[in-house]
Parts: sequence; structure tokens; C-alpha cells
Amino acid sequence: MITAWPADVPADALCDAAQRWGAPLYVYDLDAVAAQAKALRQALSPEIQIFYALKANPNLAICALLQSLGFAADVSSEGELAVALAAGMRPKDIIFTGPAKCDRMLASLAAHRPSWVVVESLNEAERLNRALTGSLPQDILLRVSLPVAFDPDDGIGVAPPGSRFGVDSADLVEVASICDKLENLRLRGLQSYAYSNRLQPAALIHHAQSLANEFRKLCELGFSLDTLDIGGGLGVPYGPDDQRLDLTEFGRLLKDVERHFAKSVALANENSRLEPRLLMEIGRYLVAEAGWYVVQVLDVRNKPGRSWAITDGGLHNLFRQSNARANNAAFLLSDGSGRPRATTRITGCLPTPQDVLVENFDGPALQVGDLIVFPTCGAYAYHHALAGFGLHPRPPEIGLAQDKLSLLRRRGDPAADLRDQCAGAATDPFTQPKAS
Repeated sequence: MITAWPADVPADALCDAAQRWGAPLYVYDLDAVAAQAKALRQALSPEIQIFYALKANPNLAICALLQSLGFAADVSSEGELAVALAAGMRPKDIIFTGPAKCDRMLASLAAHRPSWVVVESLNEAERLNRALTGSLPQDILLRVSLPVAFDPDDGIGVAPPGSRFGVDSADLVEVASICDKLENLRLRGLQSYAYSNRLQPAALIHHAQSLANEFRKLCELGFSLDTLDIGGGLGVPYGPDDQRLDLTEFGRLLKDVERHFAKSVALANENSRLEPRLLMEIGRYLVAEAGWYVVQVLDVRNKPGRSWAITDGGLHNLFRQSNARANNAAFLLSDGSGRPRATTRITGCLPTPQDVLVENFDGPALQVGDLIVFPTCGAYAYHHALAGFGLHPRPPEIGLAQDKLSLLRRRGDPAADLRDQCAGAATDPFTQPKAS
């Protein structure tokens, strides 16, 4: 448990934000996002196109910032597509991913025509083919489920072998052959994304090389392909014992994959001018460490064998089920000097026993009014929580740039949940009294 402010935390700005807009709230350091984005860009070959994965954090200001830095967008829903377009991304700067695409979504893709659509099955490809009209085919990538072993001590499994995601490698040739013949689609290559938050460069590269090998097999069978999307998965440390990803080493190792991939493209396109296009989808690595979640203690209850601190936050704002240990890095922003030490369970405001943010906060005894800060909340935090539980208003999002704070999103309106509802119960015949 961290009881003192880490050196890179803008403590004064967080206190100021909480005073001006109230807790709970999120604060994002936009300068830190820009610095991380530039470091990533410099570590990789300029030929690699990087798509910002909006699933990590689709805040409009963050997306617009990354667009201004030359990043494209990886979207997986109609809402993310709308944000990407509002942030200045053009359809040609967008790749559409996601495991399930309803008919409404397919119609939206047909209207906007992103650069690539990643299809996860033959059925999905055929449905997209039927949704498209016009003379120009839609470029697609096939998502592949690779039989690559996963180390549970390095990252979070997203799509391990046997998962619901993508086409199994054993079925790849058959599915690719059928997709290649669909009149409104043009198969351009492969995509795979299996693991998140990996810190070992060699593990990331092993997965990318395995995908490049599958690509090579298709090229040797005569498929004319030019695009390989190796996904992402680059991790960040969530605790003091976590190592930091060696970005320089990752970039160096990735060059071998690039060379292998380029040779395959040359093999597949001897009589054409198609150039190799290597893509990556990066979310967490760009934004996670630039965000903080701030809550305030409303009550302290000392019970036999346990002290409880009840805050105005909770799982409806910060739900990190697959990475719950990250909350152990929480620290006290208020001045706790001179207080006795205590072990406290920090909870939120929801009416459920599951609403526990920190199981054992070992630090100064907490008091009403204290501010608790959760670091590394720029990704999979605000937009990853149980927002509908209890109908509490969504917390505001605050931007920090050049030491100045600005409101990026207002606190939610408590009445907002009513706006999209219809008062159907008043006229529902099943609720009306029966005529005598």
C-alpha cells in the first residue's frame, strides 16, 4: 500500500480539482498522454500505423489529442465510431473491431466505410457482405485465434485458445477462401489480439510472430494479402513491484517480425504494387498512467475486528475485476501526518457488500473528509465500471494540461436516466384495472 504521494503525482492539481468540482471525479494528465504517445511512436518503425483503441478510454479530449498527434482509431461500437469521427478521425483513419456486429452496426459500417473491418467469423463476413452496396468493396481482416500459450503471471487473457473470439487457425484457410470470393469484400490480411497488459517484450513478439507465420501460410497458398494487424497488449505497471515494459527492446524485436512480414507480402504480390502494412491497436499503454480517480471519505465506522471507510465512490465508477490488485496502490491525498496507523477497508456508496475498493488500506487512520486517490486510472476505469448500479450521477472528467485544469465532461445529471425511458406502464393494459 502506498501511503505517500508518488513523485509523479500532481497532488496539488488533484486537490484543486476535488475542491472545484467535488468528488468523486477523474483527472487526466493530457501532457502525460502526449508524452507517452510520442515515446511509443519514436520506439516503433515509422511504417507501422498505430490505432488508438477507444475501448481503453473514449474521452473526446483524449481522442482529439491523439488524432492531432497522428494516431488513427480502433473502434468497436457505434458510440466509439461517433466519438472517433467527432475527434477528427476520417473513415480512412478508422479500423472497426469487436466480436459481435448487429445489423444496425453493419449498416453504419456500410455508410461510413472505415479503412478496415475486422471480421470474426464466416457468418459475420457474409452478413457484412450482404449489408454493403456500391461498386467499391470493403477491405477486411480476418481475426485469428492462435494456439499460443499464456503466462498467467504476465498480463490478462483476452482471447486465449478456444475462446469465442476469431477463427481458429485450423479453419483459417477454409474461411479465408470463402471470404476471398465474397463480391462486396476484399480480404487484405489477418488480425489477432489475445492478451492485455503484458510486460514482457518477448511474449508480445512471440504472439506477433505466430500471426505472421499464419499470414505467410496464406501467401504461400496464393492469397494476395498486404496487411497484418498484430493487436496490442502493451502493459503498464499497476504496483510498486511491477516492472516497466522495455519499449526500446520491444521495438527492436518487432523489426524481425516486420522483415518476415514484408517478405510474405512480396511473395503474395509479385505482380502488383501492394506494400506491406503493419498495424497495431494500442489503448492502455497510451493513457492508463495519465489518469487518477479521486474519492472522499464520508464516514468511518469502527466495528469489532474491522475499520470501515465509506466513500462517495465505488464500483459504479471504478470496476477493475480482472485487475483488482491495482487498487492496492491507492494513497491518501489528505495530510495524514501525526495520525496513528490503521488497517482500513475502503468501500464505496453502493448498497451491496461487493462494493469494496481496497480490502486492506494500511496507512494513517482515515477520517471523514479525507481524499483517497487511485492511480493508473486513465484506461478501463471511468468507461469500464458498473455505471447503472444505483443510478448515481457519473463523475466529472477533468483535464490537466500545462498545469491548468479544465472540465472535459460535466458531472452526470441524476435525472438523465429518465430521458430515454417511456412512461409505458401508465398505458400498459396489463397494469390497468379490469372492467367490472
